[in-house]
Amino acid sequence: MTPAGRSYASGAAAVAVSTALSAGGGFISLYLLAQVLTKDELGGYAFAFNVLSLLAFVAAWGFERTIMLRVARLPPAPHDLRGRGLALRATALSGFFASLLIGLLLLATPRLVDWGALPAAGFWLPALALALIPMAISAILQAWFRANSRIAVSSLTHGAVNAARAVLLAAVLALGGGPVAVAVAVILSTGVPVFILGWLARDARTRPPAFIRFRDLRSGALVVVQKVSNYGLRILDVILVGLLASGVETAEYAVAARLAAFCGMGAEALQPTFAPRARRHFTTGDAPSAGHEYRLARAASFLLSLLIAIALVLFGSRVLNIFGDFSGAYPTMLILLASYMVASGAGMHFLYLHMQGELIGTAILRLASLGLLVAGAVLLVPVLGALGGAMALCGAVLALNAASVAYLHRRTGFAGLTFASATPTVLAAALLLIAGLWQVSAGPLALALMAVGALSLAIDGHSRTVLRMLFDLLARRDQPR
Repeated sequence: MTPAGRSYASGAAAVAVSTALSAGGGFISLYLLAQVLTKDELGGYAFAFNVLSLLAFVAAWGFERTIMLRVARLPPAPHDLRGRGLALRATALSGFFASLLIGLLLLATPRLVDWGALPAAGFWLPALALALIPMAISAILQAWFRANSRIAVSSLTHGAVNAARAVLLAAVLALGGGPVAVAVAVILSTGVPVFILGWLARDARTRPPAFIRFRDLRSGALVVVQKVSNYGLRILDVILVGLLASGVETAEYAVAARLAAFCGMGAEALQPTFAPRARRHFTTGDAPSAGHEYRLARAASFLLSLLIAIALVLFGSRVLNIFGDFSGAYPTMLILLASYMVASGAGMHFLYLHMQGELIGTAILRLASLGLLVAGAVLLVPVLGALGGAMALCGAVLALNAASVAYLHRRTGFAGLTFASATPTVLAAALLLIAGLWQVSAGPLALALMAVGALSLAIDGHSRTVLRMLFDLLARRDQPR
């Protein structure tokens, strides 16, 4: 297997480029949407797109995990892609499930509006529904490439979606298009990964594994529950705000959530590399190596997330004003940042368990956290609006990560968190939460977060190791060849 440092560096570099494309494209797309649409229309668009993102997890039916477990356990073939037949069958089934869900969504849209969804959702849900098919198929193809250690290509196609969307929306604005043109642009952009990955895999041979087993379909139901309740925390929050608040508040929450999502780049940059490597470690019986990489990945993602949080604390208010009158979303953004710090600081505990084949316990934990989010939103959003939605999400994320780290230790004996790694995480999240609730100035908050970073380097040996590895990689890159 490729050495961990080089593997994570190359994988993280690819994700960094993809994230830059995604971040830049997403930022420009959001700006363009704010120019083309009214605030109420933007809120309806955000609500509808998040509904589709949630349904895409259902349409994919956990085939991403099936491909990862069955393909990543095998040594990668440098000049070929393993599991072509499996990927094709999973893609066909996913497209079929997506088509069924589109039909159900079209039938359910009038009822959703009657139940309190934003009136604008009555247009956006049917208008964007077709995007569900490429969204689901893209997830399958990206997982197939990741399982074959094609991390760079898989990651870059993720960023290409937002980049393409920005280009298409710019054309919409230039040509004076309206909501219908926006819907067409969004649907076309979601098909970019399918085209790129399909083209790159055109010459792949049909090498085993090739068939979907019944137990893959059965376990897929549990994976759907897990994905909906895990990623659903970052998607359902916008949907709940859209159901319980006005279109303007939903738009403000969606913009704040978009900026806060940059704080999740730390974990996102390392997950595509960690998953197949952990699977191979467990397959060969080398759990200590998986644990070591887990701790290093946790430290790296926390430090990167902390740096991004500091930047958003200092400049987030100015960035929000670029979109229009969104300065009121700044406290909401701070509380959402707190939830990301908790998630990155806790580590990739679910991914660790998934690569061991665990499903049921984590599904129960995630369902419970989803229930906490819904209950918290029902209580807080009608009173506090977008801020209440952020508080509900932060509470659900905190409860989920605390319970899952404890479950990881109980199930495997592996301590995902130590006092040295947990203390900076708790401090960073607490500072951001307090600042969002009590309007702490950006300067003092940023200084306090910098002190948390220094504390992490002082007391956590894995944080220092990550820093040394980074310096070593930079030093080797600067050496003459």
